[in-house]
Formats: sequence, C-alpha cells, structure tokens
Amino acid sequence: MKRIEALRHLAFEKKGFDGFLITNEANLLYFTGFPGAACLLIPKTGKGIIYVYGVNYEQAKAE
Repeated sequence: MKRIEALRHLAFEKKGFDGFLITNEANLLYFTGFPGAACLLIPKTGKGIIYVYGVNYEQAKAE
C-alpha cells in the first residue's frame, strides 16, 4: 500500500508521531479501499490494524 507507506513517512519520520489513527470514513476508504464504518490504527512499527463492527467483519476480511 503506497498510500500508507507515504503516510508512515510523513507521520513518523517527518513529524515524529508514534502512531496514527484514521477514523474518518472517506480517509479510511482512501487508505484501505474498505467502504464501511471502521477505524485504522497504524503503529510506528509493525502492521496496521483495522477495527470493524462485527457486522462488517466478513466484508473487511474479503477486502
């Protein structure tokens, strides 16, 4: 995901953040391609974690 890597570079290397939380649905769609209600946690190291409501779990897993 080039968009997430660009965000990592800006947020962590240039701004010094320890993590980034995306809660806005439009931004979530932009970064993940997932159109449902959720949030995305991008830690400084490791993989990002997407949190979805139980009813959206199967859809998020498929995308």
